[in-house]
Amino acid sequence: MVRVVLAGVAAIALLGACTQHTDGTATDVTASATGTTSAAETTSAPATTGAAPATSSASPSSGMPDFGVVETTRRPLEPATWTCPEPAPPAGGSVAFLAPSALDAPEIAIALPAAWTSEPAPDGSALTLTGPDGTTGVLTVTPTDLGPAEAFETYSDDRTAGAPISSVSVLPAELCGYSGQKMLGMLSGGAGPAVEYRDRIAHVWTGGPSYLVAIRVEGPQGGEAVSAAADVILSDFGIRTP
Repeated sequence: MVRVVLAGVAAIALLGACTQHTDGTATDVTASATGTTSAAETTSAPATTGAAPATSSASPSSGMPDFGVVETTRRPLEPATWTCPEPAPPAGGSVAFLAPSALDAPEIAIALPAAWTSEPAPDGSALTLTGPDGTTGVLTVTPTDLGPAEAFETYSDDRTAGAPISSVSVLPAELCGYSGQKMLGMLSGGAGPAVEYRDRIAHVWTGGPSYLVAIRVEGPQGGEAVSAAADVILSDFGIRTP
């Protein structure tokens, strides 16, 4: 698998078994006939909401900047406190909650657009989302022993691993002092049609273990349904301490 590292928001599918990673702002990329790729990279990034400023350091395995990774200091947390406020219901929509069964896991609240519904998994580990025009989504809260940068890179690799052709763009999305990223791209080359996706992930520490919160929205490529839904679902979400 060839990984192409870009610095731009627009993601372009590559022919063959490859994954394209995009970060920050646009710049030119050239690829040789042998399949090797070089990229000029910039690290300017759009402003995002959050209580702490973003830091930029090199990921040990890829050398890419850790967009959305912020300096955090663990501190005592009051139980059942919204460390990031619960979102308001959007026009015609609602707010969906995921309260994991694990006693030390945070509760998450996300905004849902009109015509979207949610269904919790029996074990409380996920919230399945269903929208119009073939769009779907899922919210998961998963314990992790990895730091933010490593957890985000692992998530990105897993997200594109099953697709012979894929792309991913990464933007910083820190939230209320928690490290976070937004990812957007496409998955193609399999038996089914190409899929467009939009994800938001956050590394949430608690008084016990840390958790990776992941919100996914995806659907058929080529329409506006995924982007429109993601504008709402991937907006700032609520985090409540266990």
